Amino acid sequence: MPLKKLPTFSASQYSMAFLLAMVLVVVIQGGFILDELRKIQARSDEQIQERAKTDFDAGMNAARAQIAANAKALSDWEESRQMLANSTYYAYWRYSRVLTSGLFDKAVVNVSLYNQDGHNLNPILDRNDFMPARVTAKPDFYITAANGRPYAVQVTPIYDGPAQARIIGWGAIRVDLVKLLAERRLFKIIDPLTVHTEPGGANHIEWTQTPQYIQYQAPNNPEFKQLSRLMERGILQISLIVLAFLFLGFFLLQLLIIRPITGLSRHILELPSGTPMPQHHSPAWMIKLRELETIRSALHEHQHRVATLNEKLEQKNAKLWELAHLDSLTGAFNRRAFDEDMSKILSGELDSFTLTMLLIDCDHFKPINDTYGHEVGDAVIRGIAESLKRALRSQDKLYRLGGDEFCTLLFDLDIVVAQHIAERCQQEVAVHDFNQYGVREPVVVSIGLAYTLTEDFNSLSELSRQADIAMYQAKRPGSHKIVAYNAEQQEISTAILSNPEVSAVFEAIKTGKGMVLHFQPIVSLPAKETDYFEALTRIETNDQLLGPNRIFPIIEMRRMEIEFDLAVINAIGQALAHEVLPPGTGVSINVSGLSLINSEVIARLMQLKSWLKTHKIVVELTETAFITQMERATGHLRELRRAGFLIALDDFGSGYSSLRYLADMPVDIVKFDLSLIQCLAEESRQQQLVENLVRLLQNANYSLVAEGIENELLLEKVTQLGFSHAQGFYLGTPEKTAHMSLDLPAHSPT
Repeated sequence: MPLKKLPTFSASQYSMAFLLAMVLVVVIQGGFILDELRKIQARSDEQIQERAKTDFDAGMNAARAQIAANAKALSDWEESRQMLANSTYYAYWRYSRVLTSGLFDKAVVNVSLYNQDGHNLNPILDRNDFMPARVTAKPDFYITAANGRPYAVQVTPIYDGPAQARIIGWGAIRVDLVKLLAERRLFKIIDPLTVHTEPGGANHIEWTQTPQYIQYQAPNNPEFKQLSRLMERGILQISLIVLAFLFLGFFLLQLLIIRPITGLSRHILELPSGTPMPQHHSPAWMIKLRELETIRSALHEHQHRVATLNEKLEQKNAKLWELAHLDSLTGAFNRRAFDEDMSKILSGELDSFTLTMLLIDCDHFKPINDTYGHEVGDAVIRGIAESLKRALRSQDKLYRLGGDEFCTLLFDLDIVVAQHIAERCQQEVAVHDFNQYGVREPVVVSIGLAYTLTEDFNSLSELSRQADIAMYQAKRPGSHKIVAYNAEQQEISTAILSNPEVSAVFEAIKTGKGMVLHFQPIVSLPAKETDYFEALTRIETNDQLLGPNRIFPIIEMRRMEIEFDLAVINAIGQALAHEVLPPGTGVSINVSGLSLINSEVIARLMQLKSWLKTHKIVVELTETAFITQMERATGHLRELRRAGFLIALDDFGSGYSSLRYLADMPVDIVKFDLSLIQCLAEESRQQQLVENLVRLLQNANYSLVAEGIENELLLEKVTQLGFSHAQGFYLGTPEKTAHMSLDLPAHSPT
């Protein structure tokens, strides 16, 4: 019995039928899955919201207890009472001492002090840090908001002593609630980074109102696993059905489309020869593949030729793009690529919500480049670029803006996460082996962060300048090398660049006018008698006294360390000539690492040699990490020792490889940094390490000086350990003598 030909339909009709069948199956199956999903989701949402509320209440109560503990630490701290008694150094204490003292959680962002009437000791200073200018002179606790982020403010009384007989003032701490919750892990299921306040909400929130104003995001529903299993079963069912239809569709496509393909194949073969091919009539049920293979072969050959041409064209385009957008030394993106990407961001082409810029600069790269040569300098730049690429995420671009300055843009990240990435960049550079290039000094980078919303056009256009200001702050002495931009930095930067203080510093260096020396006693132990003094520089201008926090940023920015040291040595020589320091005592002179290799500085110190008959003169080495010519520096120190000077290594334990400098350079006195001395206050592993280090240096016949002695307990401890000298506010503050109103001789910087 002959087979009947199958009915003939158009390809579009078969495709439509296949499409309708697939849509019907997907709709039925999808409706079933979605219905089950809604039921599960509804039950799960109720449970997770209840758990989240319980977790939020418990975590916030724990946070308040921790904040109270920090406030208690401020109230009990002896330095708080000292500041209330004498607020002269309040600004320095607040910025350089409080938050680095280790008494408070890292989440404590601001600390302020108030007198008995509740008036702020420095209302202008604290207002810039969002602290109240006045408190109600009673204990208080409330929540404030800044840019949608909640902060807790705790006001606590400060008593005149442990007996708490009389309130002498008030202290206030401002705590980043989100950071405290995250660091202390006070939530069990809620992500602390989701805690926020609603825009436009109250700015003074009582504790009982926190559930109303502080919002958070509940964690993902744990029952999604059940939903996943349900979806897997549904997908499996759909897959089996789709597979069956695919086999059917494949058969129909072979049956219905093969003949048009055969005609196309004949046409392709006839084009070059011009000879028409004979017509072949095959039964409908017979499938012929020879024509399909012929078409595939011809198309493949044509496609291969086109692909080869496209590949060559793409390679040339890629090469041109690399030449235009990549830095040839490091392989990072160049300034042109950065400008193009910033233009896209400013025009709104990139879809992102927040943008953080990290501006990265190598500290003291010029001395390294000048000392070791440009080839080594290029190797250092490549090493920094490799380290930064390892630290960044795969989607982050690294730009080299020029010289030793790099940049990266981080999209849709919280500022805390961006700071973690910056820390990772700094760590990768720190562990990179730069010794392989012959560089013996540490290679350190400073990083400035600027953060903004991409929808804020004005802030976005200022982002580069803000990152530059933050980076400058990071490069300042004593900085943590990673600084995020804030409005206060803008004011400091403007002041450094434009106000009369710059002229006063320049005038003091050039002529000595306005330069004032303060002397802090260094006492011998155990006698507790003043042995000699450390000379500390201040500059008078417009009836105010500029301290180191105002002087040294200007000095560092203008690269005038050597000129400044020369001016100070002149002033000390003048002080000795006017008998400011009585015979039998002495003076300690701070000399920077950059000045140590300068012949003029050494010659100027040698001019003080005549005073060695009646005074002890100690040369204190500061910023030793910046010594780039160790042999030259060591030779200068030996020359000074032969003349009778004593050599002291300052801030031992805080800088780079202090033990290395003890091994390489002739040193008589080792001054232990405040951070090491504070470790002696409590029994800990750090205390044992410091004590063992003290014994090691004593056995090596070094004289040891303990810095930062602020109470009787520390004094007794260092005395028992065998320190030969001690220095600190407990033993004596820096004082200006009555003989220091001097007209110092003019000095022209080199």
